[in-house]
Amino acid sequence: MTLSNLIIETADGIHDAMEAVLVEGSPEDGLVLKGQAVSPGIVEGEGRVIGRPEDAAGMAPGTILVTPVVGPSWGPLYSVAGGLIVEMGGALSHGAILAREYGLPAVTNIPGVTRALRTGDRVFLNALHGLVWRAPARPGSETAVKTEPAPELPES
Repeated sequence: MTLSNLIIETADGIHDAMEAVLVEGSPEDGLVLKGQAVSPGIVEGEGRVIGRPEDAAGMAPGTILVTPVVGPSWGPLYSVAGGLIVEMGGALSHGAILAREYGLPAVTNIPGVTRALRTGDRVFLNALHGLVWRAPARPGSETAVKTEPAPELPES
């Protein structure tokens, strides 16, 4: 039996995926990814995909950072971020240690997560179990599914 560190959940059920980049979750289904929980906590917020600390200029408090890797220069962002999702790393990585020191929920070891999630996605981070869930698109958002308007109800 081959174990994957990544799962997706769609209307058809739960499926293994080798890398987040292969996941094609639809806006109405959302997307579930599995990684390694390295700093406990559960948080919901807007995700922001960044490659380096300078890309976080103007970041709103509570934003969930999504990045390939973190280093010592990322420390100041931890006081503003609501959570951390990292492609590489583990429980003893620098980012994980800093996350625990700041009390920042964090999940690492999700290859391709920076391609699976987009800045502005609504993200639920369960850093107790290593789960990341991208919420389905909400009506009115850029990625929302187009639907027919509801019929008008007759006046009573």
